[in-house]
Amino acid sequence: MSRVSPPDRRQHTSRRWRAALLAACLGAAPPARAADPAGELIAAARAQLAKGQLAEAERLARAAVAIDPARTAGWRAVGLAAFRAGRYQAARAAFVEEVDHTYLYNDGDN
Repeated sequence: MSRVSPPDRRQHTSRRWRAALLAACLGAAPPARAADPAGELIAAARAQLAKGQLAEAERLARAAVAIDPARTAGWRAVGLAAFRAGRYQAARAAFVEEVDHTYLYNDGDN
């Protein structure tokens, strides 16, 4: 019985590289990312928070949680905007929602 030797590692790597190069030359596009409107709104809210535009940040964050109430990052952005604006009761309510959704859904979106 003869033993078959494993393929050379360089040859295997070279094949993968050639396949990737061929796909790139043929115009194969990378897989499209799914649209995430709530995530985009949360990112925009964070940008507005960084600029100090608290009312706009809160508006964007509230729009995000209206789309997906389970997104804890959205509730956190609402709470931060309200807190920085001095609206402490609204901030507390948003932070409570964040904690509630963290334990209820535990989806890893922090």
